[in-house]
Amino acid sequence: MQMCSVTFNSYSTNSTLALSLGFRRIAYEYVEWPAKVNALALKDLYTHLTPIQRVSIVRHRNKPTNLDHIFNITDKFVQLHGDRAKYDDPAIVTGIGSIDGQRYMFISQRKGRNTKENIQHNFGMPTPHGYQKALRMMYYADLHGFPMLTFIYTPGAFADLKFYELGQGEAIADNLRTMFGLKVPAISNRGRWI
Repeated sequence: MQMCSVTFNSYSTNSTLALSLGFRRIAYEYVEWPAKVNALALKDLYTHLTPIQRVSIVRHRNKPTNLDHIFNITDKFVQLHGDRAKYDDPAIVTGIGSIDGQRYMFISQRKGRNTKENIQHNFGMPTPHGYQKALRMMYYADLHGFPMLTFIYTPGAFADLKFYELGQGEAIADNLRTMFGLKVPAISNRGRWI
């Protein structure tokens, strides 16, 4: 590196360069390096877990839910409710959120943290109305050009004869067919379920 000796407001560029490099070194030592060490320690910790420890982490009561992830990655999030035909399925959460000024459509399955919330959200298992709600939001995203982010974290559709008769399988197939025909990109994230 060639050193420059031009003076500028009674400071030489050599001292400015030294200050800049000093701040970079401090930033690396006190911010970046500890973060890298923590990431490596967590990676090392999670690679040496026993199977029962992995199960207990996945089933932990305070693990983040899909809605927690959505609130953490968005600057602003507004939930949209209802399928405009029957009712609002609490197992499906939909809404528009912005990340760095870009709007996205979020479609997620929702499960509770405790038994009361699980019952309220049907243990994260959507009914045909939930699939119709998701379908409505897919059309809305396509119409307005919002990329879609979907969070899938469920054991499956609600297995009940009543919902089978209401067209559960057809609703799932219709959603898949519609997603393949959308003009906007759709990104799906599937979480672990045990």
